[in-house]
Amino acid sequence: MRWFDVLGFVALLVVLIMLADPRGSLGTDTGGKLATLDAMQRQESWRPDVGYWAAAMDPDGLAHPLYYTQRFDDAWINVTTLPMLLAARPLHEAGGDRLALVLPIVGGALAALAAAALARRLGARSTRRAFWLAAVASPVIVYSLDLWEHTLGLAAMAWGVVALVDAVHAVEAGHATRGTVGSGLHKLAMAGASFGLAATLRTEAFLYGAAFGFVALIVMARTERVASGRSASALTVAWRFLRRGLVASGGALVPLATNEIVERAVLGNALRSTRASAVAGTAGDSVGVRLEEGLRTAIGANYADVAVDVLVGGVLVAAVTVAVRSVARRGDGRPAARRHALEGLGAAFVVYGVRMRTGLSFVSGLLPANPMAMVGTTSGRLPHHRWLRWTAIGVVPAAWTVQYVGGAAPQWGGRYVLTSGLVLGAIGAVVLEDAMRLVRVGIATLAVGVSGYGVAHAIDRTHDAAAIADRVVAVDADIVVSRVGHVFREIGADYEPERRWLTAVDGPAIDVTQTVIDSEANDTVAVITYPDDTYAPGGYRLVESDPMQFFSEALEIRFYERGTL
Repeated sequence: MRWFDVLGFVALLVVLIMLADPRGSLGTDTGGKLATLDAMQRQESWRPDVGYWAAAMDPDGLAHPLYYTQRFDDAWINVTTLPMLLAARPLHEAGGDRLALVLPIVGGALAALAAAALARRLGARSTRRAFWLAAVASPVIVYSLDLWEHTLGLAAMAWGVVALVDAVHAVEAGHATRGTVGSGLHKLAMAGASFGLAATLRTEAFLYGAAFGFVALIVMARTERVASGRSASALTVAWRFLRRGLVASGGALVPLATNEIVERAVLGNALRSTRASAVAGTAGDSVGVRLEEGLRTAIGANYADVAVDVLVGGVLVAAVTVAVRSVARRGDGRPAARRHALEGLGAAFVVYGVRMRTGLSFVSGLLPANPMAMVGTTSGRLPHHRWLRWTAIGVVPAAWTVQYVGGAAPQWGGRYVLTSGLVLGAIGAVVLEDAMRLVRVGIATLAVGVSGYGVAHAIDRTHDAAAIADRVVAVDADIVVSRVGHVFREIGADYEPERRWLTAVDGPAIDVTQTVIDSEANDTVAVITYPDDTYAPGGYRLVESDPMQFFSEALEIRFYERGTL
């Protein structure tokens, strides 16, 4: 690794960001952040209050234009994590939406460095290759272009895994003595702190910290038992296990407690812990939907039909598996092995090519969006720390039980399981070092190609979002009502508290919307909705309807005037 590798990656990201429109993003969560940062800057405040023009008539915010907005005392909050906003505020004030992207850029670089560090601990001969494969041939590069917490949370979790590996190394080296530095206790504390920091940004960090931490403690205990010839008593083993667990947990509590204190000081209430509790409370609900969406975020290629989606993703995984497992070592020139490798790579390239010909869109599956993770998952050869692979794989179904339903398709590479992808990708980088050149080059080309497709989609999506914003802002009506939940949140960069926008998705919101419409002298109302929607504001007549494209969805804007037919 060289310092200019990191600078080169950062420079690449800067160029890509300049090609994107700063008013657009990868998803609606970012739109909420952009709206919040604009509001904080206008108010010259650290409190993330987006305001609500109809608060007096809708005190519960049922029809707030920014979907998912919650009321905290007298503030309207549309974000799920506070640290990202507090860190982004001075950057946003100094240089707008683009300068705020310094945060995901730093997160992306740190995540790629963690992948290189992990590969080195797994015996990689080239950490530079591991760095660049993680940086530009995985979802890291896509999420580095957007003001989401994903790269920062991913980097924190990845460095937590690195610290756990170091702790296991310390025990394997025979330094486990009465809690000294050599015992790896400080590494466990660092691992806990890393996962705790990640949990202030990403809810799945609780799950990943528990899974990797528990398995690492088991590996340490087993290593000690074997090294001592099984002479250590069960009580001694249990005490060491407990002590290490307490040290790691203590490390996690520091950033978590600090974040809670800051939340209560800024918001007047806890935000992150409440969200985590709510997510845990939904675990196991809607089993059939969770299984379907889990498969989509594991191997889906984002086809509309779930059966086709899973089938195509399964073919991709099988093709890459054939290519990797057919060649055991570098320079293997057996005709059969080379033929199988060519067949597997050829099939993978064909399937990817057919998928990309459908147009730019998300690739929702962890493995299809990250061929290097496929290698780490399917290859049978891993000289060190096999527990990393099995933990990274085993935690994925657990993540399905707590991830939010309804958002499987519009994400890149399974955003709730990105840590598994990074760990498996680092393993894949190590495994490929002993593969035939044909396989190494072929898999790397696939990985860079699909990530490039993701970057192209991300950039294209920002321009689509800006075009949608222009269309919506230009709507001339006293009140604009969206029957589609995320229209206004998607264009958060153009949100202003004074804009008379409302979002009415369900019955209670519709009732409140009608109350707001009737409360003032509103001569015209515009409704953004689906073509087959039967909703119409009471007391108004339809005078015009115009088509509107909302990314891949066909909507229409209906214009109403006061009066009846």
